[in-house]
Amino acid sequence: MAVKTTAKPTVLNSRRSFTRTYYLPGRDGRIRVCKEMFMATLDITDKKTRTIATKLITGLGLAVDDLRSEFTSRLIISEDHLNYIKAHINSFPAYSSHYCREKSQKKYLSSDLNIAKMFRLYKSKCVTDGLRPTHYNTYRKIFRTMRLSFRKTKLDTCNECDKYAMRLKLSETEEEKEKVIEARDRHHTRAAAAYSAKKIDMRKSKIDPETRTACFDLQKCLPTPHLTCGMAYYARQLYTLNFTIFATTSKGNTVDCYLWDETKARRGCQEIGSCLWKDLLGLDVNIKYAVYYSDRCFGQNLNFIICCMFTNFIFKCCSEKRNLEVSHKFLTSGHSHMEVDSAHAAIERAKKNHKGSIETPRDWAVFIASIHKNVPFHVYEMSQEEFLNFKKLLNIFTRPKTDHNGNLVRLRDICHFRYTTSAPGIVFYKYNLEDEFQSFSVVDSSFKFLKLDPITTEPLSLAPEKLEDLKKLLLYVSNKAYYQTMLRQMVPKKRGRKPKGCTADDFEADLDRDIDLE
Repeated sequence: MAVKTTAKPTVLNSRRSFTRTYYLPGRDGRIRVCKEMFMATLDITDKKTRTIATKLITGLGLAVDDLRSEFTSRLIISEDHLNYIKAHINSFPAYSSHYCREKSQKKYLSSDLNIAKMFRLYKSKCVTDGLRPTHYNTYRKIFRTMRLSFRKTKLDTCNECDKYAMRLKLSETEEEKEKVIEARDRHHTRAAAAYSAKKIDMRKSKIDPETRTACFDLQKCLPTPHLTCGMAYYARQLYTLNFTIFATTSKGNTVDCYLWDETKARRGCQEIGSCLWKDLLGLDVNIKYAVYYSDRCFGQNLNFIICCMFTNFIFKCCSEKRNLEVSHKFLTSGHSHMEVDSAHAAIERAKKNHKGSIETPRDWAVFIASIHKNVPFHVYEMSQEEFLNFKKLLNIFTRPKTDHNGNLVRLRDICHFRYTTSAPGIVFYKYNLEDEFQSFSVVDSSFKFLKLDPITTEPLSLAPEKLEDLKKLLLYVSNKAYYQTMLRQMVPKKRGRKPKGCTADDFEADLDRDIDLE
């Protein structure tokens, strides 16, 4: 390729200063060719020819600097705007998980959020503040650099299954693998036996008018007010709690939902026991065998206070000359799917498709009752006086250390409790459903039914941060009178009561962790 100064420009006001000619080697010397043939033969691009021509012109073998280093890309985010995006992400309420707080610093946002929703809210905020929003992909990359995630629907993972899977993976000999497989199969057999027992009890309840089988569980917290405006995603909201019982009798299936908000009660064993007490009071007089199934949550279901509650109800039946046998069976952790979970899933689906706003706990009750299902939902709004102080029974009932045979009682390992009016004050229990019943006494048979007082009659206090956020949400709520009355009754918690680093709104923070099961 040869480069020479253009002798006579053919175009008026042309900026061309040099003319390039292209040659290829031939038998009798080089042959001049066109630019297209030159590039096609050598398989190069026009940019390559321009770079070579620039080096020939300078005579230094270096191309002239194109000054690109003096320009900055318009896509580069300034440090101020980067901090603006991080501040926006951190403005959404984030909670630490109760179970992995010590192992991980990750926090969780509401399950109603996702990155796309957060980005739309970010763009709206940029318009308000007069800023130019960045691209969605940039916003997503910045989000992923932060220790945040979205709270997913709670699933019980089986620790035993995970442990066996890891041990099987790390086993080096066939003998070790066989032992692990044998232990894993025993665990699966126990889980299958619990499912099978529940299926048998439900089948019996459909044909026997004297038997009723029910499973119960607490749904995840329902945020109130449940609004569609962007401000609701930034604010801490009032929690509405839903305790659901799915019952099967010869008359059909029923779903009973017991609702209350966190200004009336928490969600520990006393609250669960109060809902079960109300369910027991509503039993048909023809029912002689009541069977309950639940998961093995120690702070709510599997503890001595629930034993005291059932025992106290047995004494109430004795005072009324009524025969009743109550069984409380527990599914294996991680293998605890029940029919009541389907009811919770129906509420979640209906909530996603609901276009209106749910402003008060009363609205949740109306909304759940309006869900159209083959099994109708019966909703009961719990009053504060209905939450009974079952811990008072601990002053009268004796926590067992050994049973009637002198064996150590391990409450955490029990899978079946039975209470009967034929033996009041005695609790029958099993560690495995196939075993024979053992028993221990909690109170003398001369004990009389004890009528309990409410846990408290004063509204429960909320965190000051939540009270401030609820005041901000009043602008988007039509039923302002409810929240104005509630906020006037609220007294903020005194500082210094919480341990350092404790989050007031942990998902499981209000469970009864002080119960010593052993």
